[in-house]
Amino acid sequence: MKKLISLLILTILFVGQNFGQSNMVVGKKHTIIVDIPENWLQAQNYQLPFFIKPDKKEVSSETYMYVYGIDYNSKPELSGWIKGNNDYISDKFKGVKIDTLNQKLDNIKSDDYLTGNYLPITYEYPNGRNEVILVIECKNTIVTAVLSTKDKTELNELLPSFIELSKTLRILGTVAQTNNNRLVDSLKFVSDMPYICHDTLPTQLSVGCGDQIFWRVVKQKQDIIPFLLDKLSDTTQTAVPVPNFGGQYTVADIAYTALLELIKDIPTFELLGVTFDKNGCGYCSYWNHLQKDIKYRKKFQTNVRNWYDKNKTNLVWVKSNQILTCDCAGRHPNGGHFELKQ
Repeated sequence: MKKLISLLILTILFVGQNFGQSNMVVGKKHTIIVDIPENWLQAQNYQLPFFIKPDKKEVSSETYMYVYGIDYNSKPELSGWIKGNNDYISDKFKGVKIDTLNQKLDNIKSDDYLTGNYLPITYEYPNGRNEVILVIECKNTIVTAVLSTKDKTELNELLPSFIELSKTLRILGTVAQTNNNRLVDSLKFVSDMPYICHDTLPTQLSVGCGDQIFWRVVKQKQDIIPFLLDKLSDTTQTAVPVPNFGGQYTVADIAYTALLELIKDIPTFELLGVTFDKNGCGYCSYWNHLQKDIKYRKKFQTNVRNWYDKNKTNLVWVKSNQILTCDCAGRHPNGGHFELKQ
């Protein structure tokens, strides 16, 4: 068992990342979705996929947060894992003070992968460094969220950000056979969609570029398409506002946008059975039609599926950095898209 998560070697390179966007940490048996708190930045760490530091000058090397999951072949036990970790730290750092933090997290509750058991633990080291580790028990994974600070004063300053981060955690089980299903299920957590962006994708995402969850789905290419088709009638509302036209993206809207990013020139309005409003609000006819009644979404889903089934053998991969669904520049995460061969 890996007992001392806090002693990982930390080689850091800062990269841009707006707060509030959802990030994914994926293991063989788990997918963790977490948001970056306000006034924190993603930093590159060669051992940790989600590693952030405060957005301010002269940050100590001992000041950071990260989220990580460790998978097991059988169900891990929270109390046993914590005891093993605490025993190791007590032996390694003589005189360390260990306590628990009283913090309720309504997002950590029993479901198909979480057991509902968790505990935040505090460590005060002899050199003055302070640490909080939130340990979450899952059916095959122990998830840890960690805050490290250079001293007690900084801990009190940054603890609200750690609690903010902890409240955004969503943890899903990942089984190889259902990986794409789990991935499209995570579309409900998308927090930003492609619109207008001039950053390089996907390593420097900002508002209007689409978040990591969206692009991770798109990067599955043809394998994900049947799962996206299944989502075209999912009216679950997300947190993403629709620019210009109002309202919120549904999971179905995000799934269709992913399809449009994968396949160039899907005849959207022909499949909708409505016309593009050339003299009025343009693309609003898409939103207005689908929001009228679920039956229109289901009919659209059937039409898109039939179009894909008819044309999928004629789709060819075209190398390109053109981003199809927004006014965006930079490197396309897929390096191309599908087109109907001429």
